[in-house]
Amino acid sequence: MNGAITIDARRSLLTIQIENLNLKYEQNKLSSSIFSKTPSLIKNKITLKQIYTLNFFSLLNQLLHLEFDYKNAENNIVIIENLHILQTQAAFIFYVISVGNQTIQILKKKSQIMLSQI
Repeated sequence: MNGAITIDARRSLLTIQIENLNLKYEQNKLSSSIFSKTPSLIKNKITLKQIYTLNFFSLLNQLLHLEFDYKNAENNIVIIENLHILQTQAAFIFYVISVGNQTIQILKKKSQIMLSQI
């Protein structure tokens, strides 16, 4: 599953600006809850301004999932201004209960694999 906003930009020169966005109630387990992007191999410019979220939860990549080629770093720009994240205790407890023990075990295995690759 992907985030609330998912973009596949592999075959583009991506320039995107998102402003004044209100997002409510998103739950993911192993994906970003807000923004997931498959990047352009050439150029990426992402601007997020005045973003308000209410009760967005994810075990991995809570806010964003972006992976850029380090060899092309000068052509990849991400600007985040005025990001507001609100999470209520009741919604968080509900999320933890809904995630369940099985997902936590999957997350532990992924963490171990990631650490072994370092």
